[in-house]
Amino acid sequence: MEELTIVTAFYNVGRTTRSNEQYLSYFDFWAGLKNKVIIYTTDDMKESILEIRKKHNLEDKTIIITKDLKEFDEQSLEKIKDTFNKYDQTLNRKNPRNIECNNPLYCYLMYLKPFFVVDAIERNLTGENVMWLDFGFNHGDEFFTNRTQFNFLLEKQEIINEEKIN
Repeated sequence: MEELTIVTAFYNVGRTTRSNEQYLSYFDFWAGLKNKVIIYTTDDMKESILEIRKKHNLEDKTIIITKDLKEFDEQSLEKIKDTFNKYDQTLNRKNPRNIECNNPLYCYLMYLKPFFVVDAIERNLTGENVMWLDFGFNHGDEFFTNRTQFNFLLEKQEIINEEKIN
């Protein structure tokens, strides 16, 4: 089996229901994965994130890239903001209070996930096999309840089809 490189990101996009500390606890849940993890974030979050990986003795398999979120694709961010200004994103939505209906910066962050992966690849930081894993994966024990289950090396599965994105 071949090891996967995990790419993730954490940026504060102004959520009112979850703090930075809450997201750090979500990350801590899966931070014991023994894979190389590349994390995009801001300068003020770098040390807190690294401390969590150090707790698992995985600091040598951790790369943290600090960059202002708005610098990745400023033109697209402006287009997303413009769309939010011109069109009410809450109309005809099942959950109009959800963040994706109210926060253009959150939508921009979701849009950037492939940018983060491509950037890590272009910097030659990844192996051949790369995956995205949300920093806030599992939202604090909602599905997986035992963090010790995340103490292994995540590897490429044999059923992966090399001819497509899996």
